[in-house]
Amino acid sequence: MEELHRIAKPSALVTIIVPFYSHQQAHTDPTHRHFFGVHSFDYFIGGTANAGFQYSGAQFTLLSVEFEKGLAQRHWFDRMIAAFANSRKDLYENRLASLFPLRNITFELRVVK
Repeated sequence: MEELHRIAKPSALVTIIVPFYSHQQAHTDPTHRHFFGVHSFDYFIGGTANAGFQYSGAQFTLLSVEFEKGLAQRHWFDRMIAAFANSRKDLYENRLASLFPLRNITFELRVVK
């Protein structure tokens, strides 16, 4: 995150698509070293619950967090779960993600310099 912040222009848009922690492919793919949840980038975003635990000077503004962004070709049930998850992110992540896992989560951040 520090390197992204360093090389980006002020107000640059950063889009990060990562595996969501509850999906089986997040755990079976050997290239996945880290798994992500809704609040994974809060440490870099001012005004969030985890912002006080600053690990670096890199600062971003969170523009959006979305499950299964742009994956309209998925089965209708997956689209329905993603729509619910996107409307109630914390409820989904804390109570339902293990029952109805979604594959990806997309973060859109803006660089703050």
